[in-house]
Amino acid sequence: MRRATRANRAAFAAFLAVAVLMAAGCQLVEKSTRRPVKRVVVVGDSVMNWDVPYLQQQYGAWGAQVRYVGGLSTGPLSYQKRWASDLRAMLATFPADLVIFEACCHYEGTTDGVPGPLYVNSGGATVQPDTELMYTELAAADAELIQIVRDAGASPYWVKLPPGNANSAFYGPTFPTRIDRFNQIVDTLGVPIIDWGTLVMSQPNVDALRYPDGIHYLDAGYLFVAKATYAATVALVP
Repeated sequence: MRRATRANRAAFAAFLAVAVLMAAGCQLVEKSTRRPVKRVVVVGDSVMNWDVPYLQQQYGAWGAQVRYVGGLSTGPLSYQKRWASDLRAMLATFPADLVIFEACCHYEGTTDGVPGPLYVNSGGATVQPDTELMYTELAAADAELIQIVRDAGASPYWVKLPPGNANSAFYGPTFPTRIDRFNQIVDTLGVPIIDWGTLVMSQPNVDALRYPDGIHYLDAGYLFVAKATYAATVALVP
């Protein structure tokens, strides 16, 4: 008979712990409100998109469903605020308890390598990239997304990313600055912040967590931030 490895024993112990808690009738609740959590929506660009399997693993272990809204290389203003319209549609059929946002740095959005149209605001002005008007409109779009969530009776959260660095200029010379400006807006939104930036950059093995582009994560990093997101938002109670 093959001897059990340490990893196998740890996995079995974790399975038993889950089984015991489930048998005890524990349920997943939001930490701040103690409301039951059964449905979670995550919204974002590729940074969030690639974390979805890990988030599903964390929340799904206790029966919570996780759905995704957003798109690769898109942001809150892309395609005339498509995130907002897609989020409304999602919440109409999937009444989420938590909605977690992330937006790293994208403005007009890209589809198959082709940039999307520039955003036209309510005053009819075409918003140029990396202008103060772009950041003003971005802050308003972020606030609109939060209001959509609150109107649906869910709790909004926003992820704050690590600061921009020279590597993130791979996507464009303004991207390091964009990341920092997007993060500054997050600080003004009045919602709970899940600070991936501080959590990741304080680890001794940062290079083992972050992808070399300075924006995305390696598998270990995505698992790390998924666990941190789970721990920041929910708890198990009898």
